Amino acid sequence: MVVIVIDDKFSLLEFSCCVEVFTVSNRIKRKYKIIQASPQGGSIGSGSAGSVETEALARVNPGKKDIVIVLGGDGASSVPQPAIADWLRERAGRSRLCGIGAGIDMLARSLDLDPTVPAPDVDLHPRSNRQLPIIAERRGPVWMCSGKTTALDMMLALVAEDWGVPHALHVAEALLMYVWRRPDEPALSMIFELQKRGRARFSALHDYIRTNLAEDLRVERLAELCRMTPRTFARHFLEQTGTTPASAVASIRLEAARILIDSRASTLTEIAHVTGFGSELSLRRAYLRAFGALPSNARHRDRDGRKNAASPPT
Repeated sequence: MVVIVIDDKFSLLEFSCCVEVFTVSNRIKRKYKIIQASPQGGSIGSGSAGSVETEALARVNPGKKDIVIVLGGDGASSVPQPAIADWLRERAGRSRLCGIGAGIDMLARSLDLDPTVPAPDVDLHPRSNRQLPIIAERRGPVWMCSGKTTALDMMLALVAEDWGVPHALHVAEALLMYVWRRPDEPALSMIFELQKRGRARFSALHDYIRTNLAEDLRVERLAELCRMTPRTFARHFLEQTGTTPASAVASIRLEAARILIDSRASTLTEIAHVTGFGSELSLRRAYLRAFGALPSNARHRDRDGRKNAASPPT
């Protein structure tokens, strides 16, 4: 069972992301019963257009390992109604409780938790002063997610916990997702940072880098694509993005390699090839410099369930 708890002015985007993941899972024969609930039941208006019909919380009783998702919204109060807080406290330790976006505050206030979603251990965003939160954090049976489209990633982690990673990837494929991001990944990617900083001038180049990681991406080749001399290209790229072309390519390759390593779907040799590191040794060295551990240690960590939001509950 999946219970989505909403109140006035909830985020329609976050609601849709949650519902779609479980609805698609149902279509491919991994069934969830989906229930929308609110303190009084009836029609609840979102913070944008549209409303949702709900059942009264008092009539909904999820069991052990069922999923409870608390949604908020930009205009919603972060202080939960007493009926919501009491209902959540009764389910603490029994169901998997998830706070998304502003719903984190509602869940945290109900359970007396710290509502902070931490920044990632490694900064893949050079020269950025922002501390980006991770996609999601798990504290025992309680999950916290930054919100918006990151809700898709966290819902897939829950599906993977119930039915396995292959099924979660099947759901992601049906949703036409470009990539399923791991819960402990940064909420925004290096490629997004470059797209934003480089603006229109280097947008086509960033697309080329992202889709051709295994190709020759040295400064000379990138300058040729931009119809500039290597020196002129390197100077303009640094001015626009705040980083050198070589550093940008290395960060994007490392970001892609980390996702593939965590998914455990390919060998390190295959990952080194498709991400442009050339050899497994080069990949291991780059990974160790960036993350302070070898790729094999990360995979061993996942098997043991440490720091892995998709590991089974204990």
